[in-house]
Amino acid sequence: MLRDVQAIENKVIIGRFDEALGQVMALLKLDPSNFRALELLCQLSAATKDVRGLLGILDAHFDQIQNTSASTLLTISETLLSLRDDVETRLVASRLNVIASGRNLEANELRRAVVNLRKLREDDKALDLIEEMFRRDGSLRRSAPLLQLEGKARIDLAKSALIRRGTEIHLARRRHARGICSVNTFLMQRGV
Repeated sequence: MLRDVQAIENKVIIGRFDEALGQVMALLKLDPSNFRALELLCQLSAATKDVRGLLGILDAHFDQIQNTSASTLLTISETLLSLRDDVETRLVASRLNVIASGRNLEANELRRAVVNLRKLREDDKALDLIEEMFRRDGSLRRSAPLLQLEGKARIDLAKSALIRRGTEIHLARRRHARGICSVNTFLMQRGV
């Protein structure tokens, strides 16, 4: 199996993506939890800008793939989010992210999980994850990249709250104006 992985890596390096994709899919059918084959499939998906094979493997073998390392799950999630932006893909990426973030993450993996959550526009979940990891491991509080991501997530949450609030005020003004118009129309019809 190691030779197969090395042969696939060589084909990826020299740009023979179709052959490499066929071999990696065959390898994953035998062992869907092979983390290196999954990572190669992510590389191939990124190179060909096509995630259908990756989504197919996830659909067929999700139960086995979810037991791989958090790093592999985050790599798959990142690949999906970088190549496609439809509801199905976002749901799969979100599931992978939730599974990975439920594990004991190192600082780099935590950063990747938070970035993925921000790509999914789930800043509240990103903040919850950061705060949970800060509680588990106090040394992470000194991590500049995590603090920066926390700040960006807080700013984006504040922006979305302001936008929602502004929309609510705008809608209330429109309803008020529409109400005055209908009262005026009613009064004019009655001859008052």
